[in-house]
Amino acid sequence: MSGRLVLALAGLPGVGKTTLGSFAEEELGFKVFDGSTSIRQRASEDGVTLTDRASYNNFFRKTQIEHGKAWISDSILSQSGDVAQIGLRNKDDAKNILAIGGIVVALYCPPEICFERVNKDDPKQKSNLAEFVAMIDEQESIDDYGSHTNWVMEHATVSIDASRPLTHTKTALSLLVDYYAGQQM
Repeated sequence: MSGRLVLALAGLPGVGKTTLGSFAEEELGFKVFDGSTSIRQRASEDGVTLTDRASYNNFFRKTQIEHGKAWISDSILSQSGDVAQIGLRNKDDAKNILAIGGIVVALYCPPEICFERVNKDDPKQKSNLAEFVAMIDEQESIDDYGSHTNWVMEHATVSIDASRPLTHTKTALSLLVDYYAGQQM
């Protein structure tokens, strides 16, 4: 891994990816690359308004077709230093990160807890648990351009129980980073 750590966080909406990404940036010294933010920025540059999960997914797919299925990981891997990606959802991005010795972390948490944690003001989110679970199931696409969160989590380097209190989850991530940093010495 050339003396640097590339860390990618995968999990359901509301599992704590953004919170842990902020922790990785502020406390562990990582540069953070948020896939969702990158997609929204690119949409804004293209004059596209993302109003819901469907428009978000459609724009992401269009961007993959135009710039390659692994454009997010290509952007991450071009960065220097320790980098953490928030929201790894694409199997091609996961394969790229794993191929260079990056660490893919699957964050597990029951959908009920994730639903309670999501930002209800986010237009991508659903208003009740049944719709939230249905959205998760339907966003898992079998085609090459869809969201493959389940596949990414199944092929992750390590998993963390994110249903525990945040202090436990942060400690687990910190210990994980320390372990992999020590492996590079």
